[in-house]
Amino acid sequence: MTKTDYPHLRNAPIVEAVLEILVDLPTNFEFSQIEALYEKIKDDFPQKKIRNRFEQTITAEPGGKVDSRYNDLGDDGIIANSQDGKNVVQFRLDGVSYSQLKPYTSWKQVSQQALKFWDIYRSSTFPTKIRRLGLRYINMLEIPAGVKVSDVFKNPLPVPIKDNQDIMGFATHVVFRDKTNNFVGMVSQSTQPPLEEADRLKVRILLDINVMYDIGEANKKIEIDEIFSELRTFKNKLFFESLTEEEIERYK
Repeated sequence: MTKTDYPHLRNAPIVEAVLEILVDLPTNFEFSQIEALYEKIKDDFPQKKIRNRFEQTITAEPGGKVDSRYNDLGDDGIIANSQDGKNVVQFRLDGVSYSQLKPYTSWKQVSQQALKFWDIYRSSTFPTKIRRLGLRYINMLEIPAGVKVSDVFKNPLPVPIKDNQDIMGFATHVVFRDKTNNFVGMVSQSTQPPLEEADRLKVRILLDINVMYDIGEANKKIEIDEIFSELRTFKNKLFFESLTEEEIERYK
């Protein structure tokens, strides 16, 4: 497959899609102004939580004693959920994000929603700089028992001992840089425990693809929708080139 002929997957294993825009705000901007944004979306997102930041410092002291301290950095955003919990908006002091949980609808709908919330955010916060655009797709592959990992992924796990061995679990994390667009992509794969007893007949593998674009110049003119579209192309490439043709067929 080339990057232009990836098939549409009617049963794509997406469990969450996230679009995020990170920014710098004016130095005198206050959290109360972020909280006021909720009034603009509360009808569609009636469930609201305050997001709090903290940092943890762990210090090893003589004699083997470990000192752990938490520093409360204060409230830094709101998390708003739709009534069914399937859509989530975050307005924060460092940016805005929109998430759609399973069932996934379409790229058109998800991207349009994200840009709508970005318009609400930027028109009230007046960011001084856009720092990063990010796109994250979390997939859950449910593999029938007995299927080999090499039947799922194009690049199977390096196993040091192959005779009389069963893989009980694994976790991998690889970071890529696209030299053409200077995008960064992170692909994580890990086995997950079964949710129910019936799931023990399947192997659940999390395929987490996170792509981003860091914007270096403060006044650089960018077309956000175009960059998100290019990030999606990069994300699709990482997804489809991770899986075998046989595995992709299961989601068509």
